[in-house]
Amino acid sequence: MSNFVLEFKLRTEGYQEHILEKRFEIARKIYNALVTKIAKSYHELTKTKKYRGIQDILIEYKNNRESELRKHKKRLESGVILSLICSEEQLVVKA
Repeated sequence: MSNFVLEFKLRTEGYQEHILEKRFEIARKIYNALVTKIAKSYHELTKTKKYRGIQDILIEYKNNRESELRKHKKRLESGVILSLICSEEQLVVKA
């Protein structure tokens, strides 16, 4: 999927450019203030015991889940190999 950008020069009067510059500057300041506030909130959140406890639980769950998936994968692979061996033996017996 392709994305294209088409740019046109905006024909404005001097006072209109001034208004746009002022509004963009205000929007930039609001954006930066919000990013700073959210970053501080996140930093404070990561310092709490409750958050760290939840992270530990999630990591433990992920590790257990991965080990379970590895076990099931090994069982599945051995089951596939056994079924292939069994089907080959049936072919040999039938032939």
